[in-house]
Amino acid sequence: AATLGAQSPPSTTNKIVEEAKYFWNAEFPLEQALEEYATLVGRTIFRASIGAPSAPNASLRVIMKINGKLTRSEAIAAWETVLGMNGITMIPIGEKFVKVVNEATAGQAGGEFSNIKSSDLPDSGRFVTYVVQLKFAQVSEVQNAIAPFARGMLSSVVPIPSSQTIVIRDYTENVKRMLEVIEKID
Repeated sequence: AATLGAQSPPSTTNKIVEEAKYFWNAEFPLEQALEEYATLVGRTIFRASIGAPSAPNASLRVIMKINGKLTRSEAIAAWETVLGMNGITMIPIGEKFVKVVNEATAGQAGGEFSNIKSSDLPDSGRFVTYVVQLKFAQVSEVQNAIAPFARGMLSSVVPIPSSQTIVIRDYTENVKRMLEVIEKID
């Protein structure tokens, strides 16, 4: 079964085959979209009051049109992707909660570090944090090389030159590209 957060995927020997049964073809007010997501992930949603710096735009409408049916894992990734495309970031907190913030404040919203291998990252979806220890390349050079792949958040790529480390915080599709670049140049 799929879970949110920074957990390793199930092993192939114990893999459970998911049934494709999720389908949407509608435009949702933000509140309803978040309810759909909360039901899928089985978590309680935390959200700031309207007008707070981290609160998403309450008047936002989210369009979800799916061709065919999705498994639960695919449906979660689809919702996280479409919400992310609309500037809304879902930050898992422990096993029971998820924090809803606007993209501009996602880097300061906490959340867990990812321990999923870069090759196992989904192609799109959730917001993750990765810490990369460089072996050979200079931090400033790597930062310059991967910055164009960041979503545009100021804190997506945080260099720590004294330890030859870079902290990457972004959506999985961007992190995956940045990690591929780092692998090639380091």
